[in-house]
Amino acid sequence: MSHSGCYSTVDNTEPLPELRMEEDPLTTSSGGHNQARRLVTIEDLPTELLLLIFKPIFLNPVDANPWKHRDRAFPREYDMRRSAYAFPYTLASVCSKWNNILRLANFFRTLVLIFIDDPLVIQHAKADLNIADNLTIVLTVTRRTADSFIDDPIAEHLIMKEVMEIITPHIPRCRKLRFDLAHTSSLPRLATDFQHPAPLLIALSMEAAVASGLGGLTSHTKSKLDYQSFPRLYELEIDGHNFVDVFRNEDTQNWLWEIRECGERFPVSLRIANYDPEAGSTPQGRFFVFEALSLFGAFNHLELDNLKFSHIARTAEESEIVDPESFAEIQGEYIRLSRLSAELTAVLMPQISTHYAHIIDCPLSHSTRLPSHDGLELRDINYTDTALDLCFLLPPWYGERLWVTNCAIDDTVLAILKKRSGPNEWNDFNASYLKQIRLRDCARVSERAVASLCWAREGKGGEDFIVVERPTDK
Repeated sequence: MSHSGCYSTVDNTEPLPELRMEEDPLTTSSGGHNQARRLVTIEDLPTELLLLIFKPIFLNPVDANPWKHRDRAFPREYDMRRSAYAFPYTLASVCSKWNNILRLANFFRTLVLIFIDDPLVIQHAKADLNIADNLTIVLTVTRRTADSFIDDPIAEHLIMKEVMEIITPHIPRCRKLRFDLAHTSSLPRLATDFQHPAPLLIALSMEAAVASGLGGLTSHTKSKLDYQSFPRLYELEIDGHNFVDVFRNEDTQNWLWEIRECGERFPVSLRIANYDPEAGSTPQGRFFVFEALSLFGAFNHLELDNLKFSHIARTAEESEIVDPESFAEIQGEYIRLSRLSAELTAVLMPQISTHYAHIIDCPLSHSTRLPSHDGLELRDINYTDTALDLCFLLPPWYGERLWVTNCAIDDTVLAILKKRSGPNEWNDFNASYLKQIRLRDCARVSERAVASLCWAREGKGGEDFIVVERPTDK
């Protein structure tokens, strides 16, 4: 019988290390006639068999890269703390034997998780990094529970200074490096805390749940950040305070443009999350979103989340920054706006010209147009005037696909879409390029309105084809 699949995967890789096989769990009586079986547990599986199981899992992990899913409707959210795929930690926790095997075969230990709310975090971090030896690693510094240190930023900052001291010598061999903390003030300062190049690093993520000012974990004050710091970097996720710090610094601003050069080989991604100018120390003053529009347009994928950037000039100097003539168009493949104010959303919308746009929990009351020429997803937009806003914004929209999830829309929005732009039959429908609508968890939309929309656009000479889905499950 022919065998394929995981067998061929194992056969085509490097030979497995020689590890001693466990004794056969079968025992015999002194007479050799009656075999007496003891209780067999999962720990009795032979080491060689376990290695044959572990190695394909190691070589073919589930891709946990969140960027891979962000250009789809309803993207999958990924959380390392609750993932079933955090190899080898999930397998090592099964039993002591599995843990010992995974420790002996150190080439499995390429994923290193450091939990700062672990009472033994320093000991465990040193042990895990030493097991990994000189291998290329994926390093994540995070918390086991999302509420850890939320009420104690000082304690988090102190433990992070110790952790940073331990991991700094290992950063040059990191392929991916992620910090997922409670407070931005506990994060490394990108401009000064990375003093040595990381030539293997392709993804850097520094995020925190609460905007509490600029971080900093070392005594360094002079920046060494340049293109040679992370020459292969093409995924950057940073907090807003670090972004403003790097952008406003003449010695480091060019670095943000230089990493764009990787775009010739990879889709370059930038995510900026959590910025509050009134939180912590912000010596740079207010940051205007217009300052960075040109930079934003240089990235294939862009995400802006919970940023309190300014958009209204208060002085003559600020008026020069807010000059509409200098506004740059944000182009690229994908943009995601999340938890922005109505005013900031309205400023960004006219500048967006991307294939896909994803708007989450952003009021549309001040907006004058919807972005994107292909697909648009609206999610968690539940404000009093949401339906009225969309009745105004949708008729001139040129997008082809519209996904709406958990938004306060009603039958009036669908009624607008079944109308034509003029009184005659040859006039185009509103949103004339629309070919697909997908509704999910929009309780105020009736089945009658959905049926009426389909009949109007498909049954009265409309050239476009429309599909309406109303999944009941999330």
